Amino acid sequence: MVIKLVGGPAEKFYHTSTVLEYLEHPHYLTTSLPHHNHKPTTTLLLHQYRATTKMAIPTPNLTIIVAATLSLGIGKSGTLPWHLPTDLAYFSRVTKRPPPSSSPPTNPVLNTVIMGRKTYFSIPSKSRPLPSRHNIVISRSPRPDSSIDASTWVTSFPDAIDAAAARGGGRVFVIGGAEIYKLAMEDERTRDVLLTSVEGEFGCDRFFPVDVRDEEKTGWARRGHEELCAFVGEEVPAGVREENGMRFWFELYQKP
Repeated sequence: MVIKLVGGPAEKFYHTSTVLEYLEHPHYLTTSLPHHNHKPTTTLLLHQYRATTKMAIPTPNLTIIVAATLSLGIGKSGTLPWHLPTDLAYFSRVTKRPPPSSSPPTNPVLNTVIMGRKTYFSIPSKSRPLPSRHNIVISRSPRPDSSIDASTWVTSFPDAIDAAAARGGGRVFVIGGAEIYKLAMEDERTRDVLLTSVEGEFGCDRFFPVDVRDEEKTGWARRGHEELCAFVGEEVPAGVREENGMRFWFELYQKP
């Protein structure tokens, strides 16, 4: 089976396996297919693959993971205004852990994390891209030369979803910032919000767009502790915890 790629000086045809291997390349948005100087977008390749094979590449459900104050504050001056090592460790474990139905350890499945450019560069350079996860960065600006790494850069939220779908397998987490959270909350594929509620006010200048805690107004439903543990695949501490003088707790909200 072949796929026709239009662009560049001439039309070219590629075996499906070649295109899918190309999509797995960490720099496929900036790398040409063999003997073809056109740099196709994820959407173009996926649409051509769907049209040629007459098969739908399933689009994944999205899970938001976020820490927010009771007034929905999530950031200040481009960074987290609190330091909660327990929450950071929880974020790392949960976003790395493959879904229960994934492949055995000999053939591990990687989850995907989707974020905006500012969120990406707020991660310490030694820790980005976030290890053991596919990193997809949404930016209207070109990728800086200094960030040529294993992350995938796209220009829109739909392209990020397509890039995640092309990789397949694991869960897809949306990790910020505020604008990306807003786009995700408007997307019907967002079914789960893992929320760390932080008590206190920190002078935040970035906010989560929807108060999922207001179940009657928003339609989101808070799940019980056992459901939270089952969803993330670990025993999550129940109730309010305290660290560095701050109180916080873990929650799961879902669309019924």
